[in-house]
Amino acid sequence: MKTFCCKACQRKHPLNPRNPDQKHCNRADCQRARKRDWQRKKRATDPDYRQNQIDAHKRWRERHPEYWREYRKKKKSSPSQPDPPAAKMDGSLANFSILPGKYILMPVDGHNVNMDAIQVILLPISTGYDQAKDDIIGKITTVAYDCLKNNGPARTPHCGSP
Repeated sequence: MKTFCCKACQRKHPLNPRNPDQKHCNRADCQRARKRDWQRKKRATDPDYRQNQIDAHKRWRERHPEYWREYRKKKKSSPSQPDPPAAKMDGSLANFSILPGKYILMPVDGHNVNMDAIQVILLPISTGYDQAKDDIIGKITTVAYDCLKNNGPARTPHCGSP
């Protein structure tokens, strides 16, 4: 069965045979991203669509003149949200190991995180490494980085325990 990589979540999914040019999976977040992309392109290329959107927003603002004033008043009077718990460097499991390579880091759903997905190259370094003794890790890291940066797609970390 053929697969495709979703443009929004970067996960592999089975390709729908009725849609061979599929770029997004059926997850709600990915469908919203697909719609946003379509609207952005449509506004950029179709002057009639752009003008219709401007007119619709103007009509909505005329029908709801107090909306933003009420919104700000309500927002100001509501209690502030608690800060999310801080991430700790030593919070990982002792037996956790990760393979060197490219990964996509994404925020966890349901947590108060303001971050987009980013692609990183992870090169684990042993806890016993003493930089004062030698810099062999720096040399290995440079070689590994050069090998990995153009070598294959990024990995998505597994959910749950390793």
